[in-house]
Amino acid sequence: IEISDLGEQILEIGEISMTLSLKSSGQEFEIKGNYFDLWKKLPNGDLSLITQCWNYHEYYAELHPHLAFDQPPGVHIALLPNVNITDNISFELTAYNRLLDATVTEHDANAWARYYADDAMLIPNYHRPLQGKEEISQYIETHVKELPVFQELDIRTDRIDNLGAFIVEYASHIASWKNGNSSGVGLGKNIRIWRREPDHTLKLFRSIAMYDY
Repeated sequence: IEISDLGEQILEIGEISMTLSLKSSGQEFEIKGNYFDLWKKLPNGDLSLITQCWNYHEYYAELHPHLAFDQPPGVHIALLPNVNITDNISFELTAYNRLLDATVTEHDANAWARYYADDAMLIPNYHRPLQGKEEISQYIETHVKELPVFQELDIRTDRIDNLGAFIVEYASHIASWKNGNSSGVGLGKNIRIWRREPDHTLKLFRSIAMYDY
């Protein structure tokens, strides 16, 4: 879809299309989604892949159990401590996330939309990519009406790559929710590319959201 030069890193956003068949029945499924790759520029001019992530345009109910990794080797970052506040950037992002905790909990679509730049792109869970603040705002206004009641929500920063004009934030969240007679705890993650605007505020330039299940 696009390639963005972030300075020390390159952001590549593209589409996924796969035909999968269940081994048990041979039934075929066509799934579509998006990928979001970050590449590091090496001194010799080559690129080295730093991070690769993806999500899907819709919820594939029958395939859902087969699209998750079973106990992948690694660390569940959402269960680790947040990034410590050690400089202005970590302070700024922590403040934004504390406000976002309240904004999402209160289903405040107006405040949530203000996070995004006019030319932002958002790749939500189970939805096609959204381009531009107007389209993102319309999506958020509809999305907040679908959200459950959050009894507790912790949105946190797990890693920061400060690239100057752009800041790459790896974030995760733990949500304790209730919806009618149902309740539970959900985990998810985001990669957010923030851009420093002419008035020195930070706005979301590119962002992808993913659930952990």
